[in-house]
Amino acid sequence: MKNDFQSFAEAFAEASKKQNKEYAEFDNKKAMLDQVRRQFRSFLDALSIEYTSFKNPNDTSGFAEIVDKEKNPSRDKKISLASEYIEYCKGVPYSFNEDGFNFVVDFICNWKSAEYKKMRRREFSIENKSVYQKIIAAVKANMKALDYSEDVILKQECKFWSNIAEYSQHDRIDFLNMTSLLWNDNPERKPMKLSVQEEDDLTYVNDIICKDYAKFQEKWIERIDKILQMRRHCSDAVSLSPIDEDYIEQFLNDISQITPPDDATASNLSLKSQKQADEIDAEILENISELVIRTIYCNKDIRLPKIIGSMELYQRLISDENENTSQTSNT
Repeated sequence: MKNDFQSFAEAFAEASKKQNKEYAEFDNKKAMLDQVRRQFRSFLDALSIEYTSFKNPNDTSGFAEIVDKEKNPSRDKKISLASEYIEYCKGVPYSFNEDGFNFVVDFICNWKSAEYKKMRRREFSIENKSVYQKIIAAVKANMKALDYSEDVILKQECKFWSNIAEYSQHDRIDFLNMTSLLWNDNPERKPMKLSVQEEDDLTYVNDIICKDYAKFQEKWIERIDKILQMRRHCSDAVSLSPIDEDYIEQFLNDISQITPPDDATASNLSLKSQKQADEIDAEILENISELVIRTIYCNKDIRLPKIIGSMELYQRLISDENENTSQTSNT
């Protein structure tokens, strides 16, 4: 684990600097620091963010030794242990990476604003989706930097979005970026009335699909840049009509054979090979989308000994798909 983490006090100092705030007496500064720290903890609670997500798991896990000593605790004892755990974790200092540090500094600077007040009252709306996405992204980045496992990070993300959806007029899936990518043009195919486990599955694949989509977009941006470079160098392409599809297709297929003059960097361009690579990427993206949809609309009575986790389910589906593809290619 990296050691470049910062404390809440350092975040408070940075926020005070940004706001040009100075404290004449140490007691006044400490009182304000304690107040803001309590407000931050309350804010995280309103968003169903475990404040231990910003604390070293090696430090908070020490309480497990206390719990292990208890065998078959009573209900009252469980409540007592829960209270002890909360107090125990409060004593563990915050550890913010760069993303977490910027998040808490922004909170300290703006916690009295109307936007933050609404979130503290659990008044969430689809219009502020990007704000919530930025918050959970910072939480996940901080947890990853603290070496939390993928399972724990996923549970925190699912808990966060479930809370947002519960106190809004929308489903959890409405707040995920992949919704606009997969179903914006086909809203009738958007899954409805999902179980908690299905929502967790989609929350898990959301990042995977969005990252793949971003890579695919980047390939097209590079291709367009190179097409424009080639157009400038190839005199026979100057008159190319934007709607001349046959010419464009031929241009894409044959352009790797053309060596542009007076441009050493452009001479290495190979749009033909890029086109072939993009076709493979497109097929992979389509397979992933179909796997997600097939999982949601599966009408088979699948009996499992336990509720399968999102990552395990995804990996099993991909493994089965790869095996089927391999068998098909060998026949």
